[in-house]
Amino acid sequence: MSQLPPASDFNALTSGVAPVPLEGVQPDALARKWLALHRAAAAVAELTGHGAEELPDPGIFAATVAQLPAGRRRLIDEGLSDLIAVMEPGLTALLSIHQRGGDASTSAKALWREFVSAREAVQSLTR
Repeated sequence: MSQLPPASDFNALTSGVAPVPLEGVQPDALARKWLALHRAAAAVAELTGHGAEELPDPGIFAATVAQLPAGRRRLIDEGLSDLIAVMEPGLTALLSIHQRGGDASTSAKALWREFVSAREAVQSLTR
């Protein structure tokens, strides 16, 4: 078995993720949210059997977003919140299956594809 945390530890993966104010995205809060998503995604990637990709530097993403107009920052924040809303229950279910000795790889691959697609959509807002 892998070194994944118990299903109840999703909060440990995403600790420090605070809502980002809509008026002005705080770069450090956005960076924490971005990093937490990638930590959760790393756990999903491990369950696919392919391993995780290198975690991106959250500061670079946050600095890029900080230069954008408020409306675009708001859309990015909402996109990240939506992605967190998908990842949390998905990862919790995958970890539960994994801990009971089940094969979560097929479901993990589906969640991984959803993550990559949604992340690309959010990143496209920075261009």
